[in-house]
Amino acid sequence: FGAGTELKIIPDTEVYVLVDGGRATNLLKTKKVITITGSKMPAYLIKTSQSRGFFDRLGTNLGWGIGGEGGEADQKNGYGETTFEEVALELARNAAMGAGDVLRELHRKEEIEIFENPKGGKVTEADYLSENIITSLIRNKFPDHDIISEETVWEDNNSKYRWVIDPLDGTGNFIHKNPNYSVSVALLEENDPLVGVIYIPEIDQLYSAVRGGNAMVNGNVIKTTNRGEIRESMLITGHDPKGELLSSLYPVVKGVRRYGSAAINLAYLACGSADVVWEWDTNPWDVAAGILIVKCAGGRVTKKNGEEYILDFKIDNVNELLASNGQLHSNILVEINKD
Repeated sequence: FGAGTELKIIPDTEVYVLVDGGRATNLLKTKKVITITGSKMPAYLIKTSQSRGFFDRLGTNLGWGIGGEGGEADQKNGYGETTFEEVALELARNAAMGAGDVLRELHRKEEIEIFENPKGGKVTEADYLSENIITSLIRNKFPDHDIISEETVWEDNNSKYRWVIDPLDGTGNFIHKNPNYSVSVALLEENDPLVGVIYIPEIDQLYSAVRGGNAMVNGNVIKTTNRGEIRESMLITGHDPKGELLSSLYPVVKGVRRYGSAAINLAYLACGSADVVWEWDTNPWDVAAGILIVKCAGGRVTKKNGEEYILDFKIDNVNELLASNGQLHSNILVEINKD
C-alpha cells in the first residue's frame, strides 16, 4: 500500500490476524473492524542467518506487532499490569538473549574481525554488534536512562537509573573458540543494582535477579551452597597477577578453577557450582549483574579487607572483589589477609 491508502475489513466470523508472517498474531472477534493503512516507510527484505527467536525478542522490545492492544484503560503506572522492575527484567533478558543469539553464530565462524581497543586489549566485531543490539533496545524502551557499556557507549542523561553492560565478557575465550563467554546486563538505581541478567549462550543458561527477590536460572530458583568448611570448598579465580590467591587460598581449598569471565564466575557461585570467587580487579560492567544475582542467591560480596564492595566507575582504580556463599566469608577473609 501507498502512504495514503486505508483499508477497513469487518469479518463475519472470528479471524486470526497475522503480521510479518505470523511473528505477531491476534484473534479478533466477529464484527471487529480491522484497519490497514499504508506506510510512508518502504519495506526492505534482509537476508540473515539469525533465528526467529532472535527477531521475536527484538520485535517484542521494539514494539513491533499489532497496534492498539491494551489501550490506556489497561495501563498501570505506564507499564500495563506489570511493574517497572518486571518490565526492566524482561527487557534485560530479551536483550541478553538476543545478543547471545548473534554471539553464538559468530562464535562458529572460522574468522572474525579483531581490533585493538584504546587500552591495548582485544575487541571483536562480536563485542560491537552485541553492544549495539543491547543499547538500541534499551534506548527504545527507556530513552532517558543512562547507559554505560564496556566498549563504546557512555551516555549520561542525569537519570537515577543506569544500565551497565558487558556485551561480551570473555572476549579472549571467544577469540580462541572457548565456549566460556557471556553477556551481562544490569540496571542500577542510584548505583545500587536493581536488575541483573547474565546469559551464557553456549549452554543456553539465563541467570537473573531483581533486588529483594530470588536468583533464577532458566526460571528455576537457585541458592548458594551451605558449605562451611574451607578445605571442602571450590574456588573460582579471575586474573591474579600478584599471586595473592595462590599463596593464601590454594593450599587450603579443595580445588581452584578459572573460566575467564567474571560474570560466569559469579553466576556459578550463585547456583552452587562453586563456593568462593576471587577477582583481583574488576570493572562495573564485569560484575554489576553478578553481584546482585549472588546476593539474591544468599551469597556475600566484599572487598579483600571485608569492606562493602562498591561499583567504582573510576576504571583506573584497582577494585578487588571477594564473593562467597556467605558461610565461608569470614574464614576466607582471615586466610586471604594473613601476613
